[in-house]
Amino acid sequence: MKYKAMGDEIASSFGYIDSSLTKRLRAGESFVKFREAFESDDLPLAKAYYSEALRLNSSYRAQDNNYGPMYLSVGKYDKARHEFEKMAKVDPNDSFSHSGLGSIFLLKGKIEKAVGCFKKALRLRKDNQQALMGSAEAAFRSKEYSKAVHFLLRYEKEKPFQGYSRYLEGKVCERKGRLLDAYKKYKEAFQLGVSDGKLLIKLVRLASIFDKDFLPVIRKEAKRVSINLSRFRKEYAMKGYREMSRKTYAMEKRIEKIAA
Repeated sequence: MKYKAMGDEIASSFGYIDSSLTKRLRAGESFVKFREAFESDDLPLAKAYYSEALRLNSSYRAQDNNYGPMYLSVGKYDKARHEFEKMAKVDPNDSFSHSGLGSIFLLKGKIEKAVGCFKKALRLRKDNQQALMGSAEAAFRSKEYSKAVHFLLRYEKEKPFQGYSRYLEGKVCERKGRLLDAYKKYKEAFQLGVSDGKLLIKLVRLASIFDKDFLPVIRKEAKRVSINLSRFRKEYAMKGYREMSRKTYAMEKRIEKIAA
């Protein structure tokens, strides 16, 4: 799609153009040229077109304005880092490129570098959800549990019905030895849609202590997740994502045990 909004695309094709739409269309054209220059590594030209797109429509400063998030989601960390670093050069005030880099450092265990990126991202945009969650994860790994909860509560103000923050809160409670509170948070995360294999393993263990009536529900979900993991593993293998396929297989086998 050439333009930011489907409505603009449709209006343009039918010739329904006013001054407001003209401005948005010009922004879309500048953004297309930015992408072409960006992909060709012509960063000065990319910066010029991107600045013009932002001047006309600030919504182009968005998390999906480069391929970094896509590469990050499939474990192509070097490619993701290249995209985020280029984006940071084109637009140093792009909060999302800094939080993307922070996520890569976090995944590689470089906590100090990750924290630095997340701090910069939050200075630029205090509601950056990736940076808030990343900061919470980094604090948890550093055993700074109060700080982790601080960032999780900030995150939940932005996304109150996202379950992963409850999952991490549960991990904090478990680390502190508050197992019943941990179970409640894990169950809340599950009810909000989190079906992470590690979460299901924790739920089975704690439900066996606190809530045996809930075990059949967890085991049923584990069977579904096991089937999906098997499918994902095969897809990753076909696409050449060997590390993702290996990790998926390992989790698949763990989930099969609790689903039985």
